[in-house]
Amino acid sequence: MLEILGATIAQAEKRRDPMLSTLRSYVEAMGGKLSLTVEFPDREPVSLVGFGD
Repeated sequence: MLEILGATIAQAEKRRDPMLSTLRSYVEAMGGKLSLTVEFPDREPVSLVGFGD
């Protein structure tokens, strides 16, 4: 299973612009949670909630 997941991740890393839903699936398959934070100079970071649900 981990070999298949590793190969799939390697394939995704070669893409120039992977979809967030695909990235989220990979992260969740490894037991993690994907979060997206936007940072601008001189402003507090903003966490995007529900983005791509």
